[in-house]
Amino acid sequence: MVAKNEETKIVKKLKSVMNDAEKISILTSWCLESSAELEKFKKSYTNADMVEKMVYKRPNDTLGTLFELQKVFQRRVYGVDLPCELPEKLPMQVTALIAEIGEILELNQKWKSWKKNPAEYNRKEMLFEIVDAFHFLINIALFSGFDADKIFDAFLNKNKINHERQDKNY
Repeated sequence: MVAKNEETKIVKKLKSVMNDAEKISILTSWCLESSAELEKFKKSYTNADMVEKMVYKRPNDTLGTLFELQKVFQRRVYGVDLPCELPEKLPMQVTALIAEIGEILELNQKWKSWKKNPAEYNRKEMLFEIVDAFHFLINIALFSGFDADKIFDAFLNKNKINHERQDKNY
């Protein structure tokens, strides 16, 4: 749950740069705490019916929120509505992901077994690079035509398979 003062700053920023559908899509993934908040939220948009249908659809869906934010950003950059299949965009996204993973490796050099005293890494920088990698990983999913729900379902399925493999000494 986003803190009240932080949510207010986010809402103001979103209202200044996005159209109603974009705002609704992102904001309704955050769970509203009361019916009074819902009414206030609905009054701030012209399409209250759309808001009513979307609120509580996916409460506390952090993965869905990340995907929605990235869809808005990619619409701004490429002018396309995602998810959709755009295979021509994949090589650049994969290359960028690999570059970000390289930056993560560079920050934590403990994998270099030949170094006697590898430098300690900066956790703030590490988080920043991990988030960069997430951006490109989400882009890869979106440009391949997958949304957060598809990724979540596939993750659950693969996680089950991985556990079954471990049970069988894979």
